[in-house]
Amino acid sequence: TVGFDDEGLRMAATDDAVWLAGEALDDIRRIDTATDEQTALEWPGIRAPFGIAASGDDLWLTDDFQGTLTRLDPATGEVRWMTAFDTTEHDIDAFLAALRTELSV
Repeated sequence: TVGFDDEGLRMAATDDAVWLAGEALDDIRRIDTATDEQTALEWPGIRAPFGIAASGDDLWLTDDFQGTLTRLDPATGEVRWMTAFDTTEHDIDAFLAALRTELSV
């Protein structure tokens, strides 16, 4: 679920919360639908959350500052997937080489 308001806030809804992101915020806000409690959250690698969407158990965030798209698990805070819009084939090859070295494969 995705929404938009006049102040540049983007909204998404999951089963237990409403999530806010946008240029008016420096973080991601979670509003618990049972208690109305609002929590400001930050995830590593996300500096300027702009767009937000919910799909199943995942939140999807765009970061305008870094040009990234991130998929994360809001229950655990785990970043499940991140990509930059300017990722090149060389970037992917370098990442895979570093991963192989780290895993000693």
